[in-house]
Parts: sequence; C-alpha cells; structure tokens
Amino acid sequence: MLSKYYYNQLNSTGKTVYDALVAGLEQRQKEIRVPELPNEKVMAAIRMENPQLYFVDFSVWNVTEFMGIHKIAPTYMYDERQCDTINAKAEALYRRFAPLEGEYFLRKVHNYFVRTVSYDETEKGKTPLLENHSLVGSVMNGRGVCEGISFAFDFLLKRKGFDCTVVTGMCEGEGHMWNVVCLNGNNYHIDVTNDITQTGSCFDKPCYFYYLITDDAMRKTATFEERFQCTQTADNPFYLSGKMFGDDGLRRYLAVLPRDTRTVFFKYIGSKGEREVAQTVAERLLVQGGSLVSSVDKTGTIYYFTAMGG
Repeated sequence: MLSKYYYNQLNSTGKTVYDALVAGLEQRQKEIRVPELPNEKVMAAIRMENPQLYFVDFSVWNVTEFMGIHKIAPTYMYDERQCDTINAKAEALYRRFAPLEGEYFLRKVHNYFVRTVSYDETEKGKTPLLENHSLVGSVMNGRGVCEGISFAFDFLLKRKGFDCTVVTGMCEGEGHMWNVVCLNGNNYHIDVTNDITQTGSCFDKPCYFYYLITDDAMRKTATFEERFQCTQTADNPFYLSGKMFGDDGLRRYLAVLPRDTRTVFFKYIGSKGEREVAQTVAERLLVQGGSLVSSVDKTGTIYYFTAMGG
C-alpha cells in the first residue's frame, strides 16, 4: 500500500510511536506521550505520509523523560485560525475537482498545478521559506519548491481516496521530491515540479513529460532507492489516445494532419539516433510560412510542437 509505504517499513515499536504522534499532532496536543522517543526513520515516515500536518515544525521538538515516561511537546507554526483559513482553501480546491474520477481527476489536478503554481527560484542560496516546503505554498501562494508541490499534490489525491505517496531522490545532482500513485492497480510516477518547469516553453498546453510514467522513464533523469514497481504504461494518456509512435508511425501520423494544424501532442519512442529524424519530419509537415517552437523533455522521449503562424 503506497499510502503506508514508509509506515510499513517500521518495526512494531516504531509503528506505535508513529500512530501516537500522528494522532496527537492532528489534535494539536501540547504534549504527546510515546512509548519511546522517535528515531529519524519514524519522523521521516510521519512527515512523508501526512501532508495534512503542514502546521507542525518538524525541526523543533521539546522532549521530556521522567521515570521511563516520554513526552514530546511539538511546535506548531500556525494557530487554529490560520489553519482554518488554509484548510478552507485546500478544501475548496479539492471540491473543484471532486466530481471527476480516475485518470481524469489526476490529469485535471496535474494541469491545475502546471498552469497556476510556479517553482520558487528565489530560495536558491537563501534561507528556505517554510511555506514553500508544505502544501501551504502551493495552495495559498501559488508557488513552492518540489517538496511543497509534492505534498500539496499528495494531499489532494489522498483526499480523493487515491493510494499514493511521495518519494525522494536526486535529479540533476540535487535533492528532489515527486509522487507515486496507484491507478487501476498499477503504480506510476508523477513529477509535477518537472512538468511545471518544462511547460514554461510549451505555450497553450501543459506538459505531460513526467505524468504517469514508469520506473525506467523516471530513472532517465532521477535516481531513487525505493521500489514501487512502476512498470506499466496502460494509463499514460499517450498510450490511451494512440499518440505513441516510433519513427515510421510518426511519419504516417504527421503526414495526414491538416495543413493548418497548430499543435501536435504525442510521445515518440524512437531510438536516440532517430530523434533528429522525428523533429525534421515534424518541422517539414507543420511549418506553413511561420515558425515552429518545439519543447523536448529531458529524457528525449516526448516531443511537443506548436506551429506558430500559418
């Protein structure tokens, strides 16, 4: 179960501590009694799996021990009135998409983030803004970093009932966080942050470069240790819509497009040596007296073209 992926890796005592802390934090208790002090693995599991605890400062813990009794006094970053405001905004956002089901819900929430949430570049080299690292940044301010964006996405998916979690790893030499979700019995990676940064050059449509992809596809740009068994492609929109081509298939697809086509949206799975062929074919068929703007994802497997003018 993805939603308890990290919890299930704890020993029995760790799970007891986890349960006690989560229950106490959700109730905003001033002191929480636990059978033993939580270790780093327990704390990481709590933070990774509970985006609703955005109001807890996990870096500050006041601990007391007396005659074998352990108590933890958490630090809460937002008062109850502030939390009411944040919760109301998050709930309103959820209700916007709640009538949707299955992959369509995932796609619309993904697209909302890609269109309205920006990656906060101002954090680099500066003191981190705490709200950027929780759902608060994305929900309240429309900005965040990968950690906060992933927590916000995870929150909305769990609110809908999806089995999902967040995962940490490395991307281009830096720490990174994204999501894994189970859809129709299959696990998939969704990296909203990378789709946000890629969409900046794609104009009128959001990118799906990192939407419902496999372990192999994710490992082309990221490294991670967890094993989520993301091996299927059935629910990926490119496969669902039949817009997945090798070189010959791409030529046939582009050849029958109307001459006034302005946008082509597809997945190209040719070999590395065929990438230039695919782009050359697309440019020849799509540019009609105007210019072509193309955006190619970091893995080199998905192409998105917008013909401007013509």
